[in-house]
Amino acid sequence: MVGEIISKNGRSFLRTGTGEDRVKAVENWLNEISSKHPSTTSDLFEVCSSVIWGLKILQIDCGRTICTFIIPDRLVNEDGNWTAGAIAGMIDIICAISIIAAIGEIKLSVSFNITYYTPAKSQEEVEIEGKVLFDVGKLTNVLVEIKKKRSGELVAVGKQWMSSIATRSKI
Repeated sequence: MVGEIISKNGRSFLRTGTGEDRVKAVENWLNEISSKHPSTTSDLFEVCSSVIWGLKILQIDCGRTICTFIIPDRLVNEDGNWTAGAIAGMIDIICAISIIAAIGEIKLSVSFNITYYTPAKSQEEVEIEGKVLFDVGKLTNVLVEIKKKRSGELVAVGKQWMSSIATRSKI
């Protein structure tokens, strides 16, 4: 089955055929969770959908993801700014799907750095681009830039190292 998550030797993978199948499976999964209202989901889907509900996918290919997002009222603070936690959640999800689309493997964060530049307000549209910069063995590095769509101003830049956690006993 295309799009099925499987585990093998302590590592998780998205079972797919060709690279195009993998990209399509990731796009379908992202469309599914971003279209469901957070109150109608549970577990992992609830966490993901609460941050990305309403995300519009412009392009997903092997190692690159481009989306737009209109910041909803539920993700802003008392000053009307998109919260740092919601931005971090968005960056984390975009990093993960960029890796899955590139190599088909689900990885875990080992280092996560975000620089916040300009606040984005409620109902403002942003463009989000994720790129796999480096992939060797268990380690993958992804860069995500979030910019205001209208002005091109940087809102935040996230850089994340992710790793598969398969280990082998030396005994």
